[in-house]
Amino acid sequence: MAVGVDFEERNKHLGAPAPEEQTSVYALPVYQGRDLDGRPFVVSCWQMTPEELHAINESGGLVWFSVQGVTHAPMYLSGIKPHMPERS
Repeated sequence: MAVGVDFEERNKHLGAPAPEEQTSVYALPVYQGRDLDGRPFVVSCWQMTPEELHAINESGGLVWFSVQGVTHAPMYLSGIKPHMPERS
């Protein structure tokens, strides 16, 4: 399974559950900011395993996304790093 990795623009970690509730959940490095219209957004960066990279290449680039619950928020998924403002 892909894992969330740290990246230069990270300005926050989304917290993990209390230690006694943790299984494979960990604090996720993210960038939280606002777009040019003032709408909030969050960026995270993920590293695929070699097996996942192989499967993605074999499927012609298919990537699967799953969340718990009945829906998920609008999202952006790309292999190209999105623009995030420079740190000051």
